[in-house]
Amino acid sequence: MNWENEQKKRVGSIFIILIPIFILVSVSSSKIYDARKQDFAAYWQAGHMILAGQDVYNSTEWIAERELRGTALHSEPAFHYPLPFAILFSPLALFSVQSAYTIWLFFEQVAILISILALLSFYPARTSYLELFTIAGIFLFRPSFSVILNGQILSLLLITLHFQNQDADSR
Repeated sequence: MNWENEQKKRVGSIFIILIPIFILVSVSSSKIYDARKQDFAAYWQAGHMILAGQDVYNSTEWIAERELRGTALHSEPAFHYPLPFAILFSPLALFSVQSAYTIWLFFEQVAILISILALLSFYPARTSYLELFTIAGIFLFRPSFSVILNGQILSLLLITLHFQNQDADSR
């Protein structure tokens, strides 16, 4: 029981330390990178079109929206992901594309951190140094950094797998 409390305190400390860093990274990255040119823009545009009652699979509407908003410039002539992704991004489409990108960057980092901590929980004899090197290593690993900055959905898939695994364990 004491060991579990120790682990919870350590996880809480990690979150307390990293959340301000995640906010700083999200805000500063959003100032450096134009969200309209990132992969995230296609998801934002799809959410925006759903809110406007448009068809994300209609090439004419997709291209017209792309030209009007200047978003998803590198995307296909229509949204090529399942409709639930467009619906999922609808709340973010209530914000400007740049503000939504900032929020998404923050969410991605938190989702990846939760996934890392879930994986580390399988190694109960870990030390603080192992946690530090693992977390830093994953976030500073160039492909992970690239996924975060492009606003891709990998972190969403990771967090979904984590919560699905937790749900399966509770049964």
